[in-house]
Amino acid sequence: MIAMPPADRKPVSIHDAAEAKRCAKGRVVLIDDDPDILASLATLLELSGYMSECHASAALFLQAVAKGEPVYPGPCCVVSDIKMPDIDGLELVSRLQAIEELPLILMSGGSGIREAIDAFKLGVVDFLVKPFEMDAFLTAISKGLAINARAQVNKQGQSVLQARVRALTPREREVVSLVAVGRLNREVADQLAISERMVKMHRQSAMEKLKVKVIVHAPHAAVGMVGSAGSCNPLRAAAMTVPRYCQAEAPRRRQVSMTLARRAKARDPSSERVP
Repeated sequence: MIAMPPADRKPVSIHDAAEAKRCAKGRVVLIDDDPDILASLATLLELSGYMSECHASAALFLQAVAKGEPVYPGPCCVVSDIKMPDIDGLELVSRLQAIEELPLILMSGGSGIREAIDAFKLGVVDFLVKPFEMDAFLTAISKGLAINARAQVNKQGQSVLQARVRALTPREREVVSLVAVGRLNREVADQLAISERMVKMHRQSAMEKLKVKVIVHAPHAAVGMVGSAGSCNPLRAAAMTVPRYCQAEAPRRRQVSMTLARRAKARDPSSERVP
């Protein structure tokens, strides 16, 4: 499986600091077997403030990725010619599917409509036909980098969210999972065979660990871990991570709770009706 190199490289010189600044704006990987095109596009990117990385073939790029050498933080996208030996642009799209949200822009000087349609079906950001305007090229680059930047923000948010969810105790996960689907405190208490006071205590502790102020009570509000705006929903994430055995044991616990309650009532003379 292909994995992007870690973005934890640190600048140690003035030249490194300049490269890090360019990468922060965007790192663009250029793949083409024509060295003149590579040089022209790399110059345009550098003049626009971006960092460029050139490869003569898709195979060389994949080899560089496999080495896993650290890179400077920042968004990244790939621009590749569609007609190349060994690995062409369409095959590169398939190879890059193992890399999460790495946008790909294809360019070609002799492709037909069918190839362009196939490329868009595979999820490329744009398809540029040579010779193309520089403005069109920079617009596609900006779009690709924006997609990757959003993906990185979502990934960081999920990492923070997962750390918060891992901090929950098993009991807190049970309580949150039930509250997130609309159960009341007394219903949670009955299902888990604990007191309502304990439910409130676990609920408050979970809210503090998840750093939320309100727990949603409606099932339709329990959206996915990442919403349409890229915001995380820790409650839904906690509910998704509740072990299945906890859910499976809930009916048995409720039955035990009801049995104990009947026994306690039978032993308490004050509970009997006075004729």
